[in-house]
Amino acid sequence: MKAAKLLKSNNDGIRINTNGIKNMKSIGTPTLVLLSIMITVVVMLGFATSFQLPVPPVWLLALGTAAPVLTQVVISRDNKRIIIVTLAIEMVIAVVFVVINLDGFINGNAGIYNSIVETINRNMAENHDLYVFKESKSDMYLAFIFYYSLIGILISVLVRFKRAYVVSLILIVSTMANMWFKGQAQPWFVASAIVLILAVIYVSNVRPSQTKKRVVAVWIFALVFAVISTGVILFVSEFKIESVDDFRDEVSYRLGNIYFGESDYPEGIFKRFHEHPVADSETKLKVKMDQPMALHLKGYVGSKYTTKGWVNIDENAYGGEFDGLLDWTGSTGAYPLELTANFIYNTVDAKEMEIENVIENRVIVDNKNASQKYQYVTETLRNRKTLIAPKKDVNFVASLFTKTDKYSFTTTSIKDDNYLDYIDVDWLSKGKWNTSAQEDFVNGENNYRYFAKKAYVSIPQHEKKVLASNIPKCNANVHDAISVIRSYLKEQIKYSRKVKEYNSNVNYLEQVLLKDKRGFSPQFSSIATLMFRYYGIPARYVEGYYTSNVKKQNDIKITNRNAHAWVEVYMNGMGFIPVEVTPGFYKEDNEGGGNSMSSVEPPMGGGGSGGAAKARRQKDIKQEIKEIMTVAGIVVLVTLLIFIAFLTVRRTLLVYRRNKNLKSDNLDIRVGEATKYMEQLCKVSGYSLKEKLDEDEIELLSKIKFSKYEITENDSKQILDRMNVIKDETWEKARIFRKVKMIIWEGLR
Repeated sequence: MKAAKLLKSNNDGIRINTNGIKNMKSIGTPTLVLLSIMITVVVMLGFATSFQLPVPPVWLLALGTAAPVLTQVVISRDNKRIIIVTLAIEMVIAVVFVVINLDGFINGNAGIYNSIVETINRNMAENHDLYVFKESKSDMYLAFIFYYSLIGILISVLVRFKRAYVVSLILIVSTMANMWFKGQAQPWFVASAIVLILAVIYVSNVRPSQTKKRVVAVWIFALVFAVISTGVILFVSEFKIESVDDFRDEVSYRLGNIYFGESDYPEGIFKRFHEHPVADSETKLKVKMDQPMALHLKGYVGSKYTTKGWVNIDENAYGGEFDGLLDWTGSTGAYPLELTANFIYNTVDAKEMEIENVIENRVIVDNKNASQKYQYVTETLRNRKTLIAPKKDVNFVASLFTKTDKYSFTTTSIKDDNYLDYIDVDWLSKGKWNTSAQEDFVNGENNYRYFAKKAYVSIPQHEKKVLASNIPKCNANVHDAISVIRSYLKEQIKYSRKVKEYNSNVNYLEQVLLKDKRGFSPQFSSIATLMFRYYGIPARYVEGYYTSNVKKQNDIKITNRNAHAWVEVYMNGMGFIPVEVTPGFYKEDNEGGGNSMSSVEPPMGGGGSGGAAKARRQKDIKQEIKEIMTVAGIVVLVTLLIFIAFLTVRRTLLVYRRNKNLKSDNLDIRVGEATKYMEQLCKVSGYSLKEKLDEDEIELLSKIKFSKYEITENDSKQILDRMNVIKDETWEKARIFRKVKMIIWEGLR
């Protein structure tokens, strides 16, 4: 009888939860085998697509499935000796398999390792070395099937022993790897992972008393949940919600200021251009050089113009025809972040530059109080090996585990920054190279130049129309463009640090260029970057620290007064070169962008000194704390709302199910639910059910449980009346916190 089953399941609940293998028999071995295979396939395909591993043919995958199937079948027999012997045999077969095909197995592992490392290098701005191996798909298939079988065995064991949390974690990791390294959410993959996670959680908590109706309901819920989740992922992927993106970016920026240290610049976001710290004497960087020279120490680099500011270039820009380009340029001596220094060496070798015009310098940076999110380096970097792995061809961005406060690097630059004097050297422009190194450099630089002209000249259509209607025409060469842009901006925009807060409802270019007509280095550099791009010259917006080192010191202290913005302009053969466009930061007779008239400007967003500056500084700190607390408050509030929604849904379902059973026409279900409810209430008050029942009630429940007694309406009424009495007594005696738990969590009221 159903009431008896309910009572028995309550008594046996603890035994069922702890006896994994025996109670898995209620699921059935074929179901567990199928579930294990599905999980293994999804996990392995997830990692394969994430790291671009070759997937073996279906017949090979089927062959690799034999091991996990055998494992699942053997474990189901519940014989420890057979389980141990079978697992030992499988391990011996695996070892023999590897030994027989040792060379192929090693070669296949090297290929898999290289695929993984190449993916990590490409997507996480790392620079790990690769193995030299003989490219062979069959060897990689061999290694793949080996790991496929091992993971299948592991998952079979985990499923059988009800380790749902471990299996779920494996599925989540493979899903996140797929989303992270593919650069997009794969809907079919996410849906499959969600369904399998729900399935493995279900089979790990199954009870013998569960009906087919409930099993079907669980699977329907899993499918509906998967469909909804997939729809949400597709919606977010296709339609970016700006308010959500802005909130995420702002949270990331504020948390970055806490972890890496406060930033002295707005990281390209227009609405932050007015809110950065005022001048103070706090040392941000201590820099020691072998030779005194001017320094552009770049931190943030904005590669893509958007309505909210300069952001990172899309990851997919490095795919397609440019896949592997950066690694290849490194082999030619034309790696983008070392391109300028290698150009200088090759030009000296070609006897088109005097060695006296070359400045080699070693720079040691001690980060005292600047943000450690970046390693600040110059565009004339010679050797990146002493630094953290670069972020593509852009800059050096630290991760949570790679931030450093001390580092050094070497630079190779041209005296007085006269780069334009060497823009048309014969060995490069006319193909008159003398060595194979020069030829390799030309090939590498030509290919990267092609990439730069694809990636760093884009302008939104509206901004293009605004520029076309307002700026002067110019020949598409760097020399003329620098002169025209400097002259135009100097006439059009008044240098001032008193800038209005950006109104996101107004186009930024129009606001600065046509309405406000005032600004300092961020405004000048933003407009200039767009102008260079409009003229067909690759350019990027840069923020960092600048000092002209007018006192010619080897040791200098950099404060936030050195925080500055400038433009990186691509010069054929040389790579990206810093160009100053802010009035007062260049000499009128110097289009190279270096030799500045001033090494400092009022910090981005403020200025002043003395008591007023200190007061504003304190205000800035309070504002920063206020904003961080606001963001934290919003996160906590959203989390709390989600938790409340979860509790509400959970309580509603518990109460609904209980009330439905208590009102059921089936007396067995009605009495069984009432008995279960009374046991829960007694547990709250610390009594056993027998202590709360009369002798005739105990006798009645015993007959129901241990005989074929048919329950009558009077029996049902008697049990329900007793249930209401126990409910009222328990509620009256419970303390306030216990009552809250009864209502919210347990759904007992």
